[in-house]
Amino acid sequence: LSGSWDMKILEWDLNTGKTINLFNQSKGQISHIEYRPVGGVDLPINQGDDDMDSLFGDDEEDAKRQQEEHGSIKQDIEKILPVATQTGMATEIR
Repeated sequence: LSGSWDMKILEWDLNTGKTINLFNQSKGQISHIEYRPVGGVDLPINQGDDDMDSLFGDDEEDAKRQQEEHGSIKQDIEKILPVATQTGMATEIR
């Protein structure tokens, strides 16, 4: 199934890549589709781990990466600081 902002939902044949059904009775733009098999049970939504971040980036992963990069840079500075202070090129790390 796929839906779009043109208010249509399409059911696809995954083997042929062609549409099987067109559902165009929607009154608004389609932003989310949830598939429920016949007789399916409502499943709890885990909003803490949605997949939308994979489309637009992940704030948690970005923050972790920035922290790792900052730590790496700080370690590099701490390695060269003694030499820099001995030569008068630096006096402290902030």
